[in-house]
Amino acid sequence: MTILGPSAISIFLLMTSLNPPLAAAENMCKKHSMRHGIFSISADGKNLTLLRETPGPAAYSNLHVSPDGKRIVFSRCTQDLNEDCLCDRKDYFTREIVVSDLDGSNELIVGPDEGGFNHYPNWSPDGGSVIFVHSTVANRADTGIYKFDLKTKKLSRLLDRPNQMETDNFWNTDGSLMVVSQSIKDGKPVEPNNIFRFDANRDSLDKLTNYTATLGRHCCAADPKFSPDMKILAHAEFRGITESDGRKVENWDIVLKSSESVTYLGRNTSEDYWPMWNSDSSGLLWISYAPLDNRYSLTFYRLVRSEELRVDLIGEGIEFEKAEGGYLLGHVGWVDWFHPKT
Repeated sequence: MTILGPSAISIFLLMTSLNPPLAAAENMCKKHSMRHGIFSISADGKNLTLLRETPGPAAYSNLHVSPDGKRIVFSRCTQDLNEDCLCDRKDYFTREIVVSDLDGSNELIVGPDEGGFNHYPNWSPDGGSVIFVHSTVANRADTGIYKFDLKTKKLSRLLDRPNQMETDNFWNTDGSLMVVSQSIKDGKPVEPNNIFRFDANRDSLDKLTNYTATLGRHCCAADPKFSPDMKILAHAEFRGITESDGRKVENWDIVLKSSESVTYLGRNTSEDYWPMWNSDSSGLLWISYAPLDNRYSLTFYRLVRSEELRVDLIGEGIEFEKAEGGYLLGHVGWVDWFHPKT
């Protein structure tokens, strides 16, 4: 089976191991015996390969492959202050941004852990810089978008407006930035977030969505990315809360917006998020989580055929044997295509 190109195309998966081998690493998360790893897998769901394993609580997230396919950038927590094996709450302010080779070697810390906030890294189109959400204080509502030049090793501000919280971001092929932003007051958001396009050359900020309700169909947006040909905007959208089998489930869809149409993708009673385009804008993939059966999947979408193909890769009841022995049981966290994306 071939999906969006040759079967040799691979993608990175970030997974969390819930059943590691008995030999525990020194600082492994003790409560749930978690480990985290970076994997590659072929686009037909086969050939799962562990590239790097790390003990918790150094949780990886928001992983992206560089345009030349030689490096990765990701965010990780360096401490587990709550001792809950999760990178949340207090732990958010121990995050650092890391650039490394594919196998995790030659690490460069570009967003240091200094009590502020560092998250959501992305590459520049030429691979010479990374951008990420950054603040110098321990408050997620006081963040902006900053650039780290890998040649000069200098950090500079791209977008950091007063009383605005800039978060999810992406560097488009035309040099503009996608960013999710919302107003804040007294350190807290006071309105739903919306998607903006920022042109640093013209110092212009164009609003692309107009969400006004705090719940329901038009609550909030996440993960905005223009296709490489700059014709279609893809992002995740919160559509509301669905009741199923007596449980309340958040419903997130993938939205495709062009000058001609708006298309909603994904499935009900699931969280569909993190859309990633392939290089010729012919298709994209995203992560889908079905909380009712606790299963993570990858969905591949081909625009020409308007066709969704879901590959159930990781679930609570599936184990993968590691080459060096032992088993991994876990879930998909973040995904990207290998580059070049041909």
